[in-house]
Amino acid sequence: MTRLRIPVRLTEDLPAGDYEVLYVRPAAGEIQVAATLLSVGQKEKPKWELLQRQAGVRIECLNCRGWYGVAEIPVDEIRGWRCPACRGSLT
Repeated sequence: MTRLRIPVRLTEDLPAGDYEVLYVRPAAGEIQVAATLLSVGQKEKPKWELLQRQAGVRIECLNCRGWYGVAEIPVDEIRGWRCPACRGSLT
């Protein structure tokens, strides 16, 4: 599961914290996130470009579990994201 770390409150419903990416809508430039997979109720759907412009937003590499900036990551690469080092190693 891909996770994002948002360092500051973006909206009233999207406080700072770690979020799991539930799905990605590349055509809309939108992602759906929740604090956990078991979160109930409305899930937040921030625009990816908004998150990319926010200082300190990070994405977790599925392989090494390191945290990386999101500024250069296209929306269609979010699910299952791996850092450049892990993409090259195939582990």
